[in-house]
Amino acid sequence: MKKLVTILSVLLFSICCIGQTTMSFHYVHAVPMGKYEQNLMHQPSGIAFEYMKGIDKIKNLQIGGSFNVSMYQNEDYEGQVNLSEPGSTYIETNEDDCYYIYQGIARYSVTPEKAFLRPYIQGQVGGTTYFSTLSVMENSGSDLSGRTQNHGTTWLVGFAGGMQIRLFEGAAIDLSVGYNDSGNVEYRSSPDLQNSAQYRVDLRSHLQESKVKHLSLKLGIAMVF
Repeated sequence: MKKLVTILSVLLFSICCIGQTTMSFHYVHAVPMGKYEQNLMHQPSGIAFEYMKGIDKIKNLQIGGSFNVSMYQNEDYEGQVNLSEPGSTYIETNEDDCYYIYQGIARYSVTPEKAFLRPYIQGQVGGTTYFSTLSVMENSGSDLSGRTQNHGTTWLVGFAGGMQIRLFEGAAIDLSVGYNDSGNVEYRSSPDLQNSAQYRVDLRSHLQESKVKHLSLKLGIAMVF
């Protein structure tokens, strides 16, 4: 009981001592590693949002979270496929292969809040979810409808180092390089070009399972309140 009271007291103290707020918007480019790299034709890219709060009693420390959505494939395909027996149907499709990343962050900045250059290091832990969205062109002449398929979710943990370059009061350029490790998860691999139309019809096919560890390169704007 005494330990529980101590933990709750620390959490309450932290919440009551929240200080400076930072909101950041980034362009994100991922560099896959290992088997993950072998299964993708393109490197993922997307956008990320971060929300951080300072802790008044712990100088230069911020806690918060980030949300990132990225795409690693966006292709148009057309061809004859067997949707039902007998005979085949000509279709035109588009597929987006994407993922979400959502992580909690603890960040420590090396220099004071108003320094021109503010390097930082951070730890991050959370998860990632992979999904694909199929769209069917209106002129395809098919009754096939578009849909979204979630493939899998796994944990994601890593660290990053970055630099904020102050532009003026309340705004800074924010750039960072991070590394994320993960568990195994299913995701759509790059297309089989010999059977591309059928590949685009069935979102449950051509799945690969592996770790999705990667480097993450971010460039954006941080706004301080």
